Amino acid sequence: MSPACPTRTGATPARVPRHRLTEVTEVTEVTDVTGSEDSKHILIVDDQADILEMTAMILSGAGYVVSRASSGMQALDHLATQRCDLVLLDINMPEMDGWETLRLIRADQDLTDLPVVMFSVKNEFRDKITGLQEGALDYITKPFEVDQLLYRVRRIFDTPRGGPAHRPPSQPVM
Repeated sequence: MSPACPTRTGATPARVPRHRLTEVTEVTEVTDVTGSEDSKHILIVDDQADILEMTAMILSGAGYVVSRASSGMQALDHLATQRCDLVLLDINMPEMDGWETLRLIRADQDLTDLPVVMFSVKNEFRDKITGLQEGALDYITKPFEVDQLLYRVRRIFDTPRGGPAHRPPSQPVM
Protein backbone atom coordinates (compact mmCIF):
# COMPACT_ATOMS: atom_id res chain seq x y z
CA MET A 1 0.00 0.00 0.00
CA SER A 2 1.37 3.40 -0.87
CA PRO A 3 2.04 5.79 1.98
CA ALA A 4 -0.82 8.00 3.07
CA CYS A 5 -0.80 11.44 1.47
CA PRO A 6 -1.69 14.62 3.33
CA THR A 7 -5.20 15.92 2.79
CA ARG A 8 -6.02 19.55 2.09
CA THR A 9 -6.35 20.14 5.80
CA GLY A 10 -2.90 18.65 6.46
CA ALA A 11 -4.22 15.63 8.37
CA THR A 12 -3.11 12.18 7.33
CA PRO A 13 -5.99 9.88 6.40
CA ALA A 14 -6.32 6.64 8.31
CA ARG A 15 -5.23 3.43 6.62
CA VAL A 16 -8.06 1.56 4.94
CA PRO A 17 -8.87 -1.61 6.91
CA ARG A 18 -8.83 -5.02 5.22
CA HIS A 19 -12.43 -6.01 4.71
CA ARG A 20 -14.94 -6.68 2.00
CA LEU A 21 -17.01 -3.75 0.90
CA THR A 22 -20.52 -5.02 1.43
CA GLU A 23 -22.53 -2.12 2.72
CA VAL A 24 -22.03 1.50 3.63
CA THR A 25 -24.59 3.00 5.89
CA GLU A 26 -23.27 6.56 5.82
CA VAL A 27 -20.27 8.44 4.52
CA THR A 28 -20.09 11.83 6.12
CA GLU A 29 -17.06 13.30 4.36
CA VAL A 30 -14.68 12.39 1.58
CA THR A 31 -11.56 14.50 1.31
CA ASP A 32 -9.69 14.35 -1.98
CA VAL A 33 -5.92 14.51 -1.77
CA THR A 34 -4.04 17.53 -3.03
CA GLY A 35 -3.18 16.86 -6.65
CA SER A 36 0.51 17.00 -7.45
CA GLU A 37 2.01 16.64 -10.92
CA ASP A 38 2.37 12.88 -10.53
CA SER A 39 -0.94 12.18 -8.73
CA LYS A 40 -3.04 9.84 -10.82
CA HIS A 41 -6.58 11.00 -11.52
CA ILE A 42 -9.29 8.31 -11.37
CA LEU A 43 -12.87 8.82 -12.50
CA ILE A 44 -15.32 6.52 -10.70
CA VAL A 45 -18.64 6.01 -12.49
CA ASP A 46 -21.41 4.34 -10.49
CA ASP A 47 -25.08 5.16 -9.97
CA GLN A 48 -25.07 3.78 -6.41
CA ALA A 49 -24.02 6.66 -4.17
CA ASP A 50 -22.75 4.45 -1.32
CA ILE A 51 -20.42 2.47 -3.60
CA LEU A 52 -19.32 5.67 -5.35
CA GLU A 53 -18.41 7.43 -2.11
CA MET A 54 -16.77 4.42 -0.43
CA THR A 55 -14.63 3.72 -3.50
CA ALA A 56 -13.68 7.40 -3.68
CA MET A 57 -12.70 7.37 -0.01
CA ILE A 58 -10.53 4.27 -0.47
CA LEU A 59 -8.76 5.58 -3.55
CA SER A 60 -8.26 9.13 -2.28
CA GLY A 61 -6.93 7.67 0.99
CA ALA A 62 -4.37 5.76 -1.10
CA GLY A 63 -3.15 8.99 -2.70
CA TYR A 64 -5.17 9.19 -5.90
CA VAL A 65 -7.09 12.23 -7.10
CA VAL A 66 -10.70 11.13 -7.51
CA SER A 67 -13.63 12.43 -9.52
CA ARG A 68 -17.13 10.98 -9.42
CA ALA A 69 -19.90 10.55 -11.97
CA SER A 70 -23.23 8.88 -11.34
CA SER A 71 -24.05 8.14 -14.99
CA GLY A 72 -22.40 7.34 -18.28
CA MET A 73 -23.38 10.74 -19.68
CA GLN A 74 -21.82 12.55 -16.69
CA ALA A 75 -18.67 10.50 -17.21
CA LEU A 76 -18.46 11.46 -20.89
CA ASP A 77 -19.05 15.13 -20.03
CA HIS A 78 -16.28 14.96 -17.43
CA LEU A 79 -13.87 13.26 -19.82
CA ALA A 80 -14.54 15.95 -22.45
CA THR A 81 -13.11 18.60 -20.13
CA GLN A 82 -10.83 16.84 -17.63
CA ARG A 83 -7.78 14.63 -18.10
CA CYS A 84 -8.11 11.32 -16.27
CA ASP A 85 -5.62 8.47 -15.95
CA LEU A 86 -8.14 5.70 -15.28
CA VAL A 87 -11.91 5.13 -15.31
CA LEU A 88 -13.67 2.66 -13.00
CA LEU A 89 -16.93 2.06 -14.85
CA ASP A 90 -20.05 0.37 -13.47
CA ILE A 91 -22.09 -1.65 -15.96
CA ASN A 92 -25.65 -1.46 -14.60
CA MET A 93 -26.70 2.18 -14.80
CA PRO A 94 -29.94 3.77 -15.99
CA GLU A 95 -30.18 5.60 -19.33
CA MET A 96 -26.70 4.70 -20.60
CA ASP A 97 -25.11 1.53 -19.27
CA GLY A 98 -21.40 0.93 -18.83
CA TRP A 99 -21.09 -1.05 -22.07
CA GLU A 100 -22.38 1.88 -24.15
CA THR A 101 -20.22 4.31 -22.18
CA LEU A 102 -17.16 2.14 -22.84
CA ARG A 103 -17.95 1.98 -26.57
CA LEU A 104 -18.24 5.78 -26.73
CA ILE A 105 -14.96 6.21 -24.83
CA ARG A 106 -13.22 3.82 -27.25
CA ALA A 107 -14.75 5.64 -30.26
CA ASP A 108 -13.29 9.00 -29.15
CA GLN A 109 -9.82 9.44 -30.68
CA ASP A 110 -8.67 11.44 -27.65
CA LEU A 111 -9.68 8.65 -25.25
CA THR A 112 -8.77 5.43 -27.07
CA ASP A 113 -5.74 4.85 -24.82
CA LEU A 114 -7.53 5.76 -21.58
CA PRO A 115 -7.48 2.72 -19.26
CA VAL A 116 -11.00 1.62 -18.31
CA VAL A 117 -11.78 -1.00 -15.68
CA MET A 118 -15.29 -2.43 -15.60
CA PHE A 119 -16.65 -2.30 -12.06
CA SER A 120 -19.77 -4.38 -11.50
CA VAL A 121 -21.79 -6.80 -9.40
CA LYS A 122 -22.05 -9.01 -12.48
CA ASN A 123 -19.58 -11.81 -11.90
CA GLU A 124 -20.38 -14.09 -14.83
CA PHE A 125 -17.34 -15.20 -16.80
CA ARG A 126 -19.14 -14.09 -19.99
CA ASP A 127 -19.41 -10.50 -18.67
CA LYS A 128 -15.70 -10.42 -17.86
CA ILE A 129 -14.77 -11.64 -21.33
CA THR A 130 -17.14 -9.13 -22.93
CA GLY A 131 -15.53 -6.32 -20.95
CA LEU A 132 -12.06 -7.28 -22.11
CA GLN A 133 -13.22 -7.71 -25.71
CA GLU A 134 -14.88 -4.29 -25.65
CA GLY A 135 -11.60 -2.65 -24.60
CA ALA A 136 -11.57 -2.70 -20.80
CA LEU A 137 -8.21 -3.49 -19.19
CA ASP A 138 -9.67 -5.30 -16.21
CA TYR A 139 -12.94 -6.29 -14.56
CA ILE A 140 -13.49 -5.89 -10.83
CA THR A 141 -16.56 -7.44 -9.23
CA LYS A 142 -18.43 -5.87 -6.33
CA PRO A 143 -18.27 -6.49 -3.47
CA PHE A 144 -14.52 -6.18 -3.73
CA GLU A 145 -11.56 -6.67 -1.43
CA VAL A 146 -10.03 -3.26 -0.67
CA ASP A 147 -6.49 -4.61 -1.03
CA GLN A 148 -7.40 -6.23 -4.35
CA LEU A 149 -8.87 -2.98 -5.71
CA LEU A 150 -5.75 -1.04 -4.72
CA TYR A 151 -3.44 -3.72 -6.13
CA ARG A 152 -5.21 -3.81 -9.49
CA VAL A 153 -5.30 -0.02 -9.82
CA ARG A 154 -1.61 0.19 -8.86
CA ARG A 155 -0.79 -2.58 -11.38
CA ILE A 156 -2.33 -0.54 -14.19
CA PHE A 157 -0.33 2.54 -13.25
CA ASP A 158 2.91 0.61 -12.67
CA THR A 159 2.82 -1.31 -15.96
CA PRO A 160 4.42 0.46 -18.92
CA ARG A 161 2.08 1.15 -21.83
CA GLY A 162 1.95 -1.94 -24.03
CA GLY A 163 2.73 -4.26 -21.08
CA PRO A 164 0.41 -6.99 -19.77
CA ALA A 165 -1.97 -4.54 -18.07
CA HIS A 166 -2.25 -2.51 -21.28
CA ARG A 167 -2.79 -5.17 -23.94
CA PRO A 168 -5.26 -4.47 -26.71
CA PRO A 169 -8.69 -6.10 -26.40
CA SER A 170 -7.69 -8.96 -28.73
CA GLN A 171 -5.11 -10.09 -26.15
CA PRO A 172 -7.01 -10.24 -22.83
CA VAL A 173 -5.10 -10.79 -19.61
CA MET A 174 -6.49 -13.89 -17.94
